Amino acid sequence: MKRLSLPNQPKIVRNSSLFVEEFVASSKG
Repeated sequence: MKRLSLPNQPKIVRNSSLFVEEFVASSKG
């Protein structure tokens, strides 16, 4: 969740897919 607090950085935009996958994995536990 800390990453969501960070500003929209190029890394997050480029790795949006990876971020979503990690977020989903974190949600599932």
